[in-house]
This record gives sequence, C-alpha cells and structure tokens, in this order.
Amino acid sequence: MPTILAERLHAEAQKKGYTQEKLAEAVGISREQCGKQLRKKGVIRINEDTARGYERVFGLSREELSKPPQMDRDTPSGWNRVVVPLSDEELLILRLTAMRYGVDDHSILRMSTSLFMIVAELQLADRAKCLADAEAQIHGFPDGLDHLADALNGKGRIEEALWTEKNAIEARDITGSTFSDDEWHDSFTGNTDLFEAFIERMLKELAPDVYEYQLGSPASDLFQEQIEDLTQGDGLALMALLKNDVHPRELADIPPEKRVPFLRGRCSEATRAAHEERESMLANLNLDFEIEGAADGGQADA
Repeated sequence: MPTILAERLHAEAQKKGYTQEKLAEAVGISREQCGKQLRKKGVIRINEDTARGYERVFGLSREELSKPPQMDRDTPSGWNRVVVPLSDEELLILRLTAMRYGVDDHSILRMSTSLFMIVAELQLADRAKCLADAEAQIHGFPDGLDHLADALNGKGRIEEALWTEKNAIEARDITGSTFSDDEWHDSFTGNTDLFEAFIERMLKELAPDVYEYQLGSPASDLFQEQIEDLTQGDGLALMALLKNDVHPRELADIPPEKRVPFLRGRCSEATRAAHEERESMLANLNLDFEIEGAADGGQADA
C-alpha cells in the first residue's frame, strides 16, 4: 500500500492554495477522508487511486510526497534541514533495514531519537539488574573470614567497583565515559564502550540472521552476508548499491545469477569513476603492505 508524508501533503496543499473541500474534489476522495489525512502526522497509508490522485494534483511522485517539504519561501515553517555525514555503507544498511521491516528510510530517521532512548534505558536497566544481583551476592558474604586479608580486601574492592557502577548508572553514563583508566578491565571485549557492547549482544540475540561481528561499530556489521549474496563479491555491483543506482528492493525478483549484470548495467558514470578510484586506492594500499613486508621480512625465497 502506498505511503506519503502527512506534513508534505499539508505543505503542498497550502502551497497551491487548496481548501480541504477543493483538494478532496481534485483528488477524487471524500471531504472527510481528505481532512483526516491532512490532520495526521508522519507517514500515512493510502490506496493506489488516492496516491495517483495526489501525484496528478501536485505534480509530484509518491516518493517525493514521502519526503519532508522543501525549505523555501512558500513552505510553512517548522522544518529544519539537518546534515549528518553518513558513509555509503551506512546508507545502504539504512535502506536494507527499512526493507526488512517494511518502512521507509525517513521513518527510521524520524524515530531515531525515541529508538535511541529506548535502547539506552534498556541498557541502563540491564546494568542495574546485574548490579543488584552482585550486591545481593556480596551482602551474602559469610562472616568469620575477617582475619584473612585477601578476603577482606577483595570484598572491599568489589564493593568499591559496585559503587562506581551505581554512580555511573545514576548519571546515565551509557558508554562508561565516567570510569577512569584504572577502573576499566584490560580484557573487556566492548572496546571501552558499554553501549556498543550492549548493542552487539542484543544484535547477536535478536537478529543473528543479519548480524555478524567483524570490526568496528556493531552498526557497520549488519547485512554483510546479504550484501555479499546480492553482489557476489563483484566490486562494481557493490558500488551500484552503495551509490543507490539500484535500490536493494529492485533485486528481489531478479534471479541470483542475473543480479550482477543488472547492477553493472545500472551503474552511472559517477559510480564507475568512484569504483575505479576505490580500486586504485586499494591497489596502492596492497603495494604499500608488500613493500613494508619486504623491508621487514628480509629476503624472499628463491
């Protein structure tokens, strides 16, 4: 079922001077239905005939009507353009995530603040539960061992560590930034970031089909196997996805053996140039490693 953005619908109606009654008549829907859609917020679902009506009346595609209104003199205030640098890989992961859950990219971005807050509070609650369990264990430490220095000192160090964790939770320190270097354990697997460690654990439990830890932030390790399946390891085919010459949904009905030729055929000149630049950069990196390896490793085998 087609979707459009209610705020964009309202902005375009105001821009063209449509009253609710006139817009309903032009689109071919009831006045009540039109009013309901104009009063909504966010993404709204409409039938195919209504989508075609709005496209015809406003001269915009449904994809354009799914985007926030342009910030110009004729557009109502209340919208801001926020520029956030995202890599090609991050944008592709965003598109694949939207496909997985049947929503559009903009819905995910609009909900990002709420989603972040939910995950942050879940992490703090998880740590608070672990803290409560640990406190219960330490309070159950048997009496009669106070003559053993290591036992008493060990208990004191644990209590001090739990106090540090309690203060961090109360301060809503989700990453562990309030801990000193001495308070971090060297072998902690979360790379000194409690929040990323929690996200990694949740992704392993809840979405193992699309998550496999490789390197860096958990967000960059999503859909790697699926992307490999779509592109069959072909660099130019991958670049077509990264540069959005082809949306992943377009590949759904294409047989696997025909996807790479399809992706290659849709590459723009700019995408081909970006691919050549990346290949050249990787070749230079490999050459640098070979030169450095030869310098460090002595003579090669005869």
